[in-house]
Amino acid sequence: MNKNRMNFLTHHKCASTWLGSLVARICELNGLSCYHSHHGTAVPSREHDLSLLTNSDYATVSAQLHAPSFHIIRNPLSIISSAYFSHLSTHPTDGWVALEKQRRILNSQDRVTGMLLTLSFLESAEFYPSTPGPLHALHGWNFDDERIVTLRMESIVADVGAFLDAIRDRAGMEGLLLPSPDEFGFEKFAGRRVGEVNDASHYRSGDADGWRRELPPAIVDYVWAHFSTLMERYYPEAKLA
Repeated sequence: MNKNRMNFLTHHKCASTWLGSLVARICELNGLSCYHSHHGTAVPSREHDLSLLTNSDYATVSAQLHAPSFHIIRNPLSIISSAYFSHLSTHPTDGWVALEKQRRILNSQDRVTGMLLTLSFLESAEFYPSTPGPLHALHGWNFDDERIVTLRMESIVADVGAFLDAIRDRAGMEGLLLPSPDEFGFEKFAGRRVGEVNDASHYRSGDADGWRRELPPAIVDYVWAHFSTLMERYYPEAKLA
Protein backbone atom coordinates (compact mmCIF):
# COMPACT_ATOMS: atom_id res chain seq x y z
CA MET A 1 0.00 0.00 0.00
CA ASN A 2 1.28 3.46 -0.88
CA LYS A 3 1.31 5.72 2.20
CA ASN A 4 3.11 8.55 0.42
CA ARG A 5 0.92 11.65 0.74
CA MET A 6 3.32 14.51 0.02
CA ASN A 7 6.91 15.11 -1.06
CA PHE A 8 9.23 18.00 -0.23
CA LEU A 9 12.11 18.30 -2.67
CA THR A 10 14.93 20.76 -2.11
CA HIS A 11 18.70 21.27 -2.27
CA HIS A 12 21.74 22.12 -0.18
CA LYS A 13 21.56 25.75 1.08
CA CYS A 14 17.87 26.06 0.17
CA ALA A 15 16.56 26.19 3.76
CA SER A 16 16.84 22.41 3.96
CA THR A 17 17.51 22.40 7.73
CA TRP A 18 14.63 24.80 8.35
CA LEU A 19 12.33 22.74 6.13
CA GLY A 20 13.32 19.55 7.92
CA SER A 21 12.30 21.08 11.24
CA LEU A 22 8.96 22.21 9.83
CA VAL A 23 8.15 18.83 8.28
CA ALA A 24 9.15 17.06 11.50
CA ARG A 25 6.80 19.34 13.45
CA ILE A 26 3.89 18.56 11.10
CA CYS A 27 4.55 14.85 11.59
CA GLU A 28 4.67 15.31 15.36
CA LEU A 29 1.36 17.16 15.44
CA ASN A 30 -0.43 14.62 13.24
CA GLY A 31 1.22 11.30 14.09
CA LEU A 32 2.64 11.00 10.56
CA SER A 33 5.78 9.23 9.46
CA CYS A 34 8.54 10.93 7.49
CA TYR A 35 11.34 9.68 5.27
CA HIS A 36 14.31 12.03 5.07
CA SER A 37 17.40 11.61 2.90
CA HIS A 38 20.20 13.93 1.83
CA HIS A 39 21.45 11.57 -0.89
CA GLY A 40 20.91 12.38 -4.55
CA THR A 41 20.00 8.75 -5.19
CA ALA A 42 16.95 8.93 -2.90
CA VAL A 43 13.37 8.69 -4.13
CA PRO A 44 10.12 9.35 -2.21
CA SER A 45 9.18 6.55 0.15
CA ARG A 46 5.93 4.66 -0.33
CA GLU A 47 6.14 3.45 3.26
CA HIS A 48 6.03 6.90 4.85
CA ASP A 49 3.42 9.66 4.84
CA LEU A 50 5.83 12.45 3.97
CA SER A 51 9.15 12.38 2.13
CA LEU A 52 11.80 15.06 2.48
CA LEU A 53 14.66 14.83 -0.02
CA THR A 54 17.17 17.59 0.69
CA ASN A 55 19.50 16.95 -2.26
CA SER A 56 16.92 16.09 -4.89
CA ASP A 57 17.87 15.11 -8.41
CA TYR A 58 15.09 15.48 -10.97
CA ALA A 59 16.21 12.59 -13.19
CA THR A 60 16.15 10.33 -10.13
CA VAL A 61 12.84 11.36 -8.56
CA SER A 62 10.75 12.12 -11.64
CA ALA A 63 9.65 8.54 -12.25
CA GLN A 64 8.85 7.98 -8.57
CA LEU A 65 6.41 10.79 -7.80
CA HIS A 66 3.20 9.26 -6.48
CA ALA A 67 1.99 12.18 -4.37
CA PRO A 68 1.72 15.97 -4.54
CA SER A 69 5.19 17.49 -4.47
CA PHE A 70 6.74 20.82 -3.54
CA HIS A 71 10.12 21.86 -4.91
CA ILE A 72 11.85 24.51 -2.81
CA ILE A 73 14.50 26.55 -4.62
CA ARG A 74 16.70 29.51 -3.78
CA ASN A 75 18.31 32.23 -5.83
CA PRO A 76 21.54 30.62 -7.14
CA LEU A 77 23.38 33.83 -6.26
CA SER A 78 22.33 33.45 -2.63
CA ILE A 79 23.23 29.76 -2.69
CA ILE A 80 26.79 30.63 -3.72
CA SER A 81 27.18 33.38 -1.14
CA SER A 82 25.65 31.35 1.67
CA ALA A 83 27.62 28.23 0.78
CA TYR A 84 30.91 30.10 0.77
CA PHE A 85 30.55 31.25 4.36
CA SER A 86 29.04 27.95 5.50
CA HIS A 87 31.71 25.83 3.83
CA LEU A 88 34.41 28.14 5.15
CA SER A 89 33.65 27.40 8.79
CA THR A 90 30.19 26.44 10.06
CA HIS A 91 28.86 23.45 8.11
CA PRO A 92 29.57 20.05 9.73
CA THR A 93 32.06 17.95 7.79
CA ASP A 94 31.32 14.59 9.44
CA GLY A 95 31.52 11.94 6.72
CA TRP A 96 31.92 14.59 4.02
CA VAL A 97 35.49 14.24 2.81
CA ALA A 98 34.98 16.57 -0.16
CA LEU A 99 33.91 19.41 2.14
CA GLU A 100 36.89 18.83 4.42
CA LYS A 101 39.17 19.30 1.42
CA GLN A 102 37.16 22.28 0.20
CA ARG A 103 37.37 23.97 3.61
CA ARG A 104 41.14 23.68 3.69
CA ILE A 105 41.33 25.29 0.25
CA LEU A 106 38.87 28.08 1.10
CA ASN A 107 40.80 29.00 4.21
CA SER A 108 43.97 29.42 2.17
CA GLN A 109 42.45 31.82 -0.38
CA ASP A 110 41.11 35.35 -0.52
CA ARG A 111 37.33 35.83 -0.56
CA VAL A 112 36.91 36.41 -4.31
CA THR A 113 38.90 33.29 -5.16
CA GLY A 114 36.98 31.37 -2.51
CA MET A 115 33.66 32.44 -4.00
CA LEU A 116 34.78 31.23 -7.43
CA LEU A 117 35.91 27.90 -5.98
CA THR A 118 32.58 27.61 -4.18
CA LEU A 119 30.73 28.10 -7.47
CA SER A 120 32.74 25.27 -9.00
CA PHE A 121 32.06 23.00 -6.01
CA LEU A 122 28.31 23.67 -6.13
CA GLU A 123 28.20 22.79 -9.83
CA SER A 124 30.02 19.49 -9.45
CA ALA A 125 28.27 16.22 -10.28
CA GLU A 126 29.89 14.48 -7.30
CA PHE A 127 29.35 17.10 -4.61
CA TYR A 128 28.58 14.47 -1.97
CA PRO A 129 28.80 10.70 -2.59
CA SER A 130 26.36 9.88 -5.42
CA THR A 131 24.89 13.36 -4.99
CA PRO A 132 25.16 16.34 -7.36
CA GLY A 133 25.75 19.85 -6.11
CA PRO A 134 22.72 22.14 -5.79
CA LEU A 135 23.58 24.20 -8.87
CA HIS A 136 24.15 21.03 -10.87
CA ALA A 137 20.72 19.77 -9.75
CA LEU A 138 18.97 23.07 -10.49
CA HIS A 139 20.52 23.20 -13.95
CA GLY A 140 19.06 19.79 -14.76
CA TRP A 141 15.61 20.34 -13.23
CA ASN A 142 12.45 20.28 -15.34
CA PHE A 143 10.54 23.27 -14.04
CA ASP A 144 7.66 22.53 -16.42
CA ASP A 145 6.71 19.27 -14.68
CA GLU A 146 3.14 20.02 -13.60
CA ARG A 147 3.25 17.42 -10.83
CA ILE A 148 5.68 19.58 -8.89
CA VAL A 149 4.92 23.02 -7.47
CA THR A 150 8.10 25.08 -7.30
CA LEU A 151 8.30 27.68 -4.54
CA ARG A 152 10.99 30.21 -3.77
CA MET A 153 12.68 29.71 -0.43
CA GLU A 154 12.74 33.48 -0.01
CA SER A 155 8.94 33.58 -0.28
CA ILE A 156 8.11 30.73 2.07
CA VAL A 157 10.35 31.90 4.90
CA ALA A 158 8.98 35.44 4.53
CA ASP A 159 5.37 34.19 4.74
CA VAL A 160 5.39 30.90 6.62
CA GLY A 161 1.62 31.01 7.06
CA ALA A 162 1.00 31.03 3.31
CA PHE A 163 3.34 28.06 2.90
CA LEU A 164 1.53 26.12 5.61
CA ASP A 165 -1.79 26.89 3.93
CA ALA A 166 -0.38 25.61 0.63
CA ILE A 167 0.67 22.38 2.33
CA ARG A 168 -2.82 21.92 3.75
CA ASP A 169 -4.44 22.63 0.39
CA ARG A 170 -2.29 20.12 -1.52
CA ALA A 171 -2.09 17.44 1.15
CA GLY A 172 -5.72 16.42 0.84
CA MET A 173 -5.72 15.37 4.51
CA GLU A 174 -8.79 16.44 6.44
CA GLY A 175 -8.06 17.98 9.81
CA LEU A 176 -4.33 18.31 9.17
CA LEU A 177 -2.84 20.16 12.14
CA LEU A 178 -0.20 22.75 11.36
CA PRO A 179 2.21 24.62 13.63
CA SER A 180 1.99 28.32 14.26
CA PRO A 181 3.93 30.32 11.65
CA ASP A 182 5.67 32.09 14.53
CA GLU A 183 7.51 28.87 15.37
CA PHE A 184 9.40 29.06 12.10
CA GLY A 185 10.24 32.71 11.63
CA PHE A 186 13.88 33.69 11.11
CA GLU A 187 14.05 35.48 14.45
CA LYS A 188 12.87 32.34 16.23
CA PHE A 189 15.46 30.14 14.52
CA ALA A 190 18.41 32.54 14.49
CA GLY A 191 17.74 34.53 17.64
CA ARG A 192 18.15 37.86 15.85
CA ARG A 193 16.55 40.03 13.19
CA VAL A 194 16.85 39.49 9.45
CA GLY A 195 19.97 41.16 8.12
CA GLU A 196 21.95 40.94 11.36
CA VAL A 197 25.02 38.95 10.31
CA ASN A 198 26.59 36.25 12.47
CA ASP A 199 29.38 34.45 10.61
CA ALA A 200 29.45 31.74 13.27
CA SER A 201 25.79 30.81 12.78
CA HIS A 202 24.26 28.30 10.36
CA TYR A 203 21.58 30.97 9.83
CA ARG A 204 24.12 33.67 9.00
CA SER A 205 21.96 36.58 7.86
CA GLY A 206 18.52 35.79 6.48
CA ASP A 207 18.91 38.70 4.04
CA ALA A 208 17.74 37.63 0.57
CA ASP A 209 19.80 40.41 -1.02
CA GLY A 210 23.01 39.79 0.89
CA TRP A 211 24.65 38.39 -2.26
CA ARG A 212 24.63 41.91 -3.76
CA ARG A 213 27.22 43.03 -1.20
CA GLU A 214 29.23 39.80 -1.19
CA LEU A 215 29.56 38.32 -4.67
CA PRO A 216 32.04 39.57 -7.27
CA PRO A 217 30.31 40.84 -10.44
CA ALA A 218 31.88 38.05 -12.53
CA ILE A 219 29.90 35.44 -10.60
CA VAL A 220 26.68 37.37 -11.05
CA ASP A 221 27.33 37.56 -14.80
CA TYR A 222 28.16 33.85 -14.90
CA VAL A 223 24.92 32.86 -13.15
CA TRP A 224 22.82 35.02 -15.45
CA ALA A 225 24.58 33.51 -18.48
CA HIS A 226 24.28 29.86 -17.45
CA PHE A 227 21.06 29.87 -15.42
CA SER A 228 19.16 32.45 -17.45
CA THR A 229 15.93 30.45 -17.78
CA LEU A 230 15.68 29.86 -14.03
CA MET A 231 16.69 33.42 -13.18
CA GLU A 232 14.27 35.07 -15.60
CA ARG A 233 11.41 32.85 -14.45
CA TYR A 234 11.92 32.99 -10.68
CA TYR A 235 14.38 35.81 -9.90
CA PRO A 236 14.00 38.54 -12.52
CA GLU A 237 14.64 41.18 -9.87
CA ALA A 238 18.12 39.81 -9.18
CA LYS A 239 19.96 41.83 -11.78
CA LEU A 240 22.71 44.23 -10.95
CA ALA A 241 21.56 47.84 -11.33
